[in-house]
Amino acid sequence: MKLWLSPKIKYKTFKKLNKALYPNIDIIPVKGDKFLWQLLRERKLNMYIGMDKDDPLEITLKSIPLKAKIIK
Repeated sequence: MKLWLSPKIKYKTFKKLNKALYPNIDIIPVKGDKFLWQLLRERKLNMYIGMDKDDPLEITLKSIPLKAKIIK
């Protein structure tokens, strides 16, 4: 099951979700999360939480399916 991120998600929520998915990451780009959030907001890409434990956040150019579960 995939949980898609809504393009209307607030930055604070996106940042909290990112920290929860990657709690022990060593190298983080300074504005990386803001950059990805802006691309999501502008509908340049879509993101979903997959089943891979090492890298759960998947980035894709595919459209969000009609009956998808969406995180707002």
